[in-house]
Parts: sequence; structure tokens; C-alpha cells
Amino acid sequence: MMATRSRSRADFWSGFFAGTVLAAILIAMIPLVGLGLGLAALLTSIAPPVIVFAAVIDAIVGRYKIEGRTRWAATEQVAGFFFPIALVGVPGLYFYLT
Repeated sequence: MMATRSRSRADFWSGFFAGTVLAAILIAMIPLVGLGLGLAALLTSIAPPVIVFAAVIDAIVGRYKIEGRTRWAATEQVAGFFFPIALVGVPGLYFYLT
């Protein structure tokens, strides 16, 4: 149980750091006529279906423990990836909708 938990955290944080790099790039692009906010808003709007899709794939394939990974590894990586992007994308959605 403990090994599963620590592996689970590692999956989340690996996705989180990749998302942080992309969020930093998007923030750097904001001066380009709000392009960074627009891309972040787009990524934030597609995040929920992508996370659900990853969860479904994990549920189907997860039984077989591919490469010794835990059942929800991909879901946690995807959620971790979109978390920092959403921090940029939510204000971006507000900016473009108002």
C-alpha cells in the first residue's frame, strides 16, 4: 500500500512539473497579444475530457499493470500536468469571455 501511494505521488508530480514548464512558456507568451492566455484557456477547457479519457484507459488497461505502474498512474500524471496550466488558463478563460 505504501509503495503504491509513493508511486502515485511520483506520477502526479512528474506530470505537475511538465505542466509547470508548459505554463511558464504560456506565461512568457502573454505579451504576444494574449496568445499565452488564449492557449492556456484552450488547454484548460479540454482538460476535463482528457482526464476522463485517461481514467477510462487506466480502468481498461490498469488490470494488467503495464511496466509495474499502478492502476491510476496515467490519470494522476494527466491531472498533475493540467493543474499548473489551469492556474494560467482560468484567468485566460475569464479574459476571453468578458
